[in-house]
Amino acid sequence: MNIHFIVAPSTHLRPLMAELHKRHHITTLPEEMTATIDYVVVDPHLSHTHPDLLQAQHLGLNILSPTSFLYEYFKHKTRVVITGNKGRKEVLAKVLHTMDFCNQPVSYYFESPIEGKQVHFADTEFVLIEGNEEGAILHPTVALISDIIEENKDIYKQFIEGITKGGILIYNEEDLLLNELVGNNESPIRKMEYGTLRLKLIMVRLTSLPRRRIALR
Repeated sequence: MNIHFIVAPSTHLRPLMAELHKRHHITTLPEEMTATIDYVVVDPHLSHTHPDLLQAQHLGLNILSPTSFLYEYFKHKTRVVITGNKGRKEVLAKVLHTMDFCNQPVSYYFESPIEGKQVHFADTEFVLIEGNEEGAILHPTVALISDIIEENKDIYKQFIEGITKGGILIYNEEDLLLNELVGNNESPIRKMEYGTLRLKLIMVRLTSLPRRRIALR
């Protein structure tokens, strides 16, 4: 696979680029952008008039945001997406620990390091992803929301609506606003509430779920 990145010098995408470089051909220079490129991944902080982006558009290449690229890359895997305003990092750490404890191999992508881990892609059934404001694009197979705030309510509404049909939503029953949002959702998904003490038990159960029980979008 040929992947071209258009990034700023101080981009946060360096760990992703380094991990992909282990398996694929990665380019960054404008002169390396040709019709043979499969995906062009664009740093969201760049201007829409960036000359490299305009060049990619002129060539008719497949241009994606980092989140859209992650979906394309893992669309045939079980995508476990953890999101929330304040508690998601703590939950991600617990889930990662549970996967290790259950000897369940997992790929993962975090926006910043968690216990020294940030990006790891391997031939695994599960991929654990830290969700951001574009989380709905990932169409999670399993989604967990730790907490929400009023100003981001619409973002999480779209996130829930984006969960794969037949997928699973795990949500914090101690968050009243989140409970209201989930209660108003009519998507054909399985909903599982959790309290602080039940989270680890739920994740142990999920690691043993047969893949065929969850439809992939």
